[in-house]
Order: sequence, then structure tokens, then C-alpha cells
Amino acid sequence: MEENVRKLEASLDNWRKGVAPVEDVRSLAQDLGAYKYMPGIPVLVELLDDKDDMVRYNAAASLAMNFNYVPATGRILTMLAGDPDEDCRSMAASCLASLCH
Repeated sequence: MEENVRKLEASLDNWRKGVAPVEDVRSLAQDLGAYKYMPGIPVLVELLDDKDDMVRYNAAASLAMNFNYVPATGRILTMLAGDPDEDCRSMAASCLASLCH
């Protein structure tokens, strides 16, 4: 697990510096949830507004499905109501169902 934490920290550092390629940010949004890396929750909330649809999709999934992070409900509801990507809206609906279950 220690190796995974180091990789997540390195990815987070690259993201914060603005040097992470979009593919890495997509993976980061997924991996933060998969490894239940609690310090990544604020980053996931921020990634809900990313310009890349897969980043938003993965961030929402991580927050709801991995962390059951109820404080993100409002942000995910906003995604459901207005995200330009159909898959993101569908994920938002799934996330809300999970969070409210």
C-alpha cells in the first residue's frame, strides 16, 4: 500500500503543478477512490469542474461509490442537471442513487 500512496502523492503533485497530462488526471480521479485515499477528497470535489468529461465522470464515481461522500451531493446534483456530457449526467444519477440509498 505504501507504494500506491507514493504514486498517488506524485500524481497529486503533478496535478497541482499543472504538469499532469489529461490521461494521468483521469487515472488520478479514479485511483483516489479505488485506494480510498482520504486526503484526495478535496481534489476530487475540485475535479468535478474539470474540462475533461472522463475526469468529471471518474471524480463523481470516486466520491459517491468509493467514499460515499454525502457532502458532494449538491455538486453531483448540479452535474446531473447541467453537465454537457451524457455519460457524466448518467454517472451523476447513479451517484445520487448511491449516496441517497
